[in-house]
Amino acid sequence: YGSVIIKFHAPSGRFELELLYYQMQSSDIMAELLDYDSEFRVLLIQKIKPGIQVKFHSNDSELKRFYQKVSKSLLSKKMLDTNILIPTIISDFERNIHHADKYNFEQYFRKKMEEKVKEIWMEYFASSPQYYLHRDLHRRNLLRTKTGIMAIDPLGIIGPEEFEYTIPFIIEAKADMQDIIRKQEELLDFFSEFCNRKRLYAALFIMWVHKMDEYVFVKHDNFKLAKWTIECIKKFFYEKDEWKLDGKLGWPRGLK
Repeated sequence: YGSVIIKFHAPSGRFELELLYYQMQSSDIMAELLDYDSEFRVLLIQKIKPGIQVKFHSNDSELKRFYQKVSKSLLSKKMLDTNILIPTIISDFERNIHHADKYNFEQYFRKKMEEKVKEIWMEYFASSPQYYLHRDLHRRNLLRTKTGIMAIDPLGIIGPEEFEYTIPFIIEAKADMQDIIRKQEELLDFFSEFCNRKRLYAALFIMWVHKMDEYVFVKHDNFKLAKWTIECIKKFFYEKDEWKLDGKLGWPRGLK
């Protein structure tokens, strides 16, 4: 409506989580929240102009400055003073497993990957500092203004900082399926400036498996996206079909 966005949330939606993130995060990262109404579950947001979606390019200096601001403005879990039940990375992962288990699609592969996710979580993240993350900072939620890049549509989830940088890997792979291994390496190089590279790689494996399970149950596309995600996991993390071997699955490539 002219210069504002009126965003309504379904009763089962994430209104409280999104509102909390808008209220807590720096105003030079998020679009401006003008007002809200909790009864009607609606946000009133200043429209971003010109609002051009930001495609990933590793040499985009504006994009780099944006993520530098994000890395310096992470919201510590200790800052949260709320009665809202906020999901965590691992609880969200378990929720996806629960829903995906209703389907027999590629169950052997999925179970091997899910078990490895739990091992990697315990090894790298179980005792890590936790933050309140946007967790959806990809090209469709980053908009270019005349003065820089601003974000919209936070998911609002608690997790280690590395998970703030994982979703672009999947979105960029979907946007350009040509030479996706090279693109993933380019993304790794870019985001390693803001967090530890090996921990980022571990978080990335968890996120790919997380999305695999999500695509099993939320997409009505005859598992097309789920199949694509499985192929990506094999390409990125297991070079020689090690996942086919009986017994305990080894560490993904890059974490060995």
